[in-house]
Formats: sequence, structure tokens, C-alpha cells
Amino acid sequence: VFRKILISFLVFVAVIILSLGSLPLWLRVDHYRPQFVKAVAPYVNGKFEVGKLSLSCWSGLKVSVAGLNLMDPSGASVVSSENIELKIPFLSFLGGRPSLTVVLKAPQIRISKNQNGKINLIELINVPVGAESKEIGNEKEATKKDSEQPFWFGRFITNAELNFSLADADVYYEDLVSQEKQQYKSIQAEAKSFSLNKPSNFKVSLLLESRMGSDWKVQGPLVVLGSFQPKRMGESLHGGKLEIKANLDKISIDSST
Repeated sequence: VFRKILISFLVFVAVIILSLGSLPLWLRVDHYRPQFVKAVAPYVNGKFEVGKLSLSCWSGLKVSVAGLNLMDPSGASVVSSENIELKIPFLSFLGGRPSLTVVLKAPQIRISKNQNGKINLIELINVPVGAESKEIGNEKEATKKDSEQPFWFGRFITNAELNFSLADADVYYEDLVSQEKQQYKSIQAEAKSFSLNKPSNFKVSLLLESRMGSDWKVQGPLVVLGSFQPKRMGESLHGGKLEIKANLDKISIDSST
């Protein structure tokens, strides 16, 4: 009897795995890419492009984005990334602690401040007419829905974990008035098991190259370590404690005068 139960269970698991593995064959997530771009477009004062979307379900739910590019009205790229991945292991759902992993590969961010004091990254944000009043109504509706959510749903979200990985990122900043230029190259950032109900750690490392005016230059590797300790009262989050430590031992400051 035990053998039959075991065989039946293994067959059931195999059917589930094969069903999930074949999901991308009939569910074409890239089919929804135009709708996604169309939904984001009203909030962007420029142009927004997303590469092909692909889905994989063998070891968990994995969505890959083959490139992203956010451009200003002139067509100059402000935010771009070669590849973005979102992963959710199936076992994390079964354990009641859903785990989301976000991976950004080789993103580039170009920030500039023009003669009028406007920053291009901020100018990209566009708020459609009537969106503010609609957002207030949505917040009230969302608050009402949240109060109607079952108890287990809040616990499910509270136990969720976020893993974030940023690989080989480059950030460029230029002030067209003061002629100040800053470059942050090869940024590696990692945050593991970030959660609202337990302490979390993160690490950021980068190569700094900053020029202040025409005389001073700051450069060298920079490592930042941080931790976050959430403060909870029952099921609610009431702030937390953030600690950050930076290693500046290898940073050099030079003057050309």
C-alpha cells in the first residue's frame, strides 16, 4: 500500500513539474509587452523601450527582460539595462515565505543638470492630467480593500523576502553650469533576504571618479556595508534602524593646482 501511495505521489509531482515546465509553450508573455509599454508611456516624458519578455517555469517562475531603455525627448538614453530577471521559487510559496529575486545586469544611468537647474532624470517623470485626483481615490479604495484582506494575506506579505542584485552598473553625472562631473563605475550591489520582519544586510561596491570644477579630483574604490533592523508592533511596521558603514581608505583626493 505504501509503495502505491509513494508511486502515486511521485507521478503527481512529475505531472505538476511537466505542466509548469510547458507553461511557457502556450503562455507567451512577450505578447503583453506592447500593453505594458503603453501603460507606462503616459508617465514618461520621453520614450520607453522594453526588449523581449520570456518566461521559464522549471525551477520557479522566472521572467527575463532582454533590455530596457528610457530616453529623454531628444532621444538621449538616461536609464538603460542589458538584461533584467525576476525569479520566484515555487518552494518559497509552499513554505509561506515567498522570495522574489531581482537581477539587473549592466545598467547605465546618465544624469545631467542643465543651465536652468533641471535634472534630466526628474524631468522624465510625467504626471498625466487628472492622475493626482485619481490616485487619491485609488488610495482610499486600496485602504478599504486592505482592511478587507484575510489575516493570512498580511502575514504572507510580511514574511516575503526580496533579493536584489546589481551587476556592473555605471552612473554618470554632469552639471552643465559648474562643469562638475562624476562617474561611478562597475557598481556591484547585493541585498539578500530583505524582509519586513527580520534584520537584513546589503553591500554596495563601486569605483568612484568625481571631478569638482577644474581643480579637484576624487577617485578610488568605495565599499558601503549596511543593515536594516525593522521595528514592529504586532503585525504592523513602525519604522526601523538603518546602519551604514563606508570604507574610504583607498579614496584619493588630488588637486591640479
